[in-house]
Amino acid sequence: MDAKMCTKCNETKQLDSFGTRKLRSGEVGHKSHCRDCTRTSNRAAYAANPGPVIERTAARNRANPEAHREAARKSMAKRRAADPEASRAANRKWRVDNPEAAALADRRKRQRNPELYKAIGLATSARRRARVAGAYVEDVSRDLVWYRDGGVCHLCALPAVGEWQLEHVVPLASGGAHSYQNTAVSHASCNQSKNDRWVPSALGLLGAYVVRPITCL
Repeated sequence: MDAKMCTKCNETKQLDSFGTRKLRSGEVGHKSHCRDCTRTSNRAAYAANPGPVIERTAARNRANPEAHREAARKSMAKRRAADPEASRAANRKWRVDNPEAAALADRRKRQRNPELYKAIGLATSARRRARVAGAYVEDVSRDLVWYRDGGVCHLCALPAVGEWQLEHVVPLASGGAHSYQNTAVSHASCNQSKNDRWVPSALGLLGAYVVRPITCL
């Protein structure tokens, strides 16, 4: 690999240690300062007078919002991978210090991923109802239950297309658990008709489900 001498530190380094720039001829060449020297110089300039750097960065971010968001996501992912606990602590502190900005960020995430947040809300509601009823609570994934049941309503044995619900075969009010073994796919109408009654399952699941907390997956 070709090498070049840095005019700042006077050290000879590999070409990949230098940034690139466009020459007057239209060709792409390498900068005269290596990346390490350029980084040190930039940090010193920022420490001496941060205002212009902040303004240039803000202007660039306003002109390229998508690129700015993508760079921010990559930076946050890198920090989370390096130190997940510190990243979570920093996020909690930011949310406490900036409640309005945190609320706005949550609304934007919900707008971008409505189905995801709807599923999260339904799962949270089911766990809360199970805890109120004093039932055994397991972290049940709607996607896994749908895949396991093949998307078929266990009450009428018909495909549960469109809106569907995660139904407790043994009702929570009767001591049923919020677990993989006691949950199944159902139509919203079938679930509402069943309510808190013990209704025989069209797929024969009721006899296989018990109140004691047993995990089937």
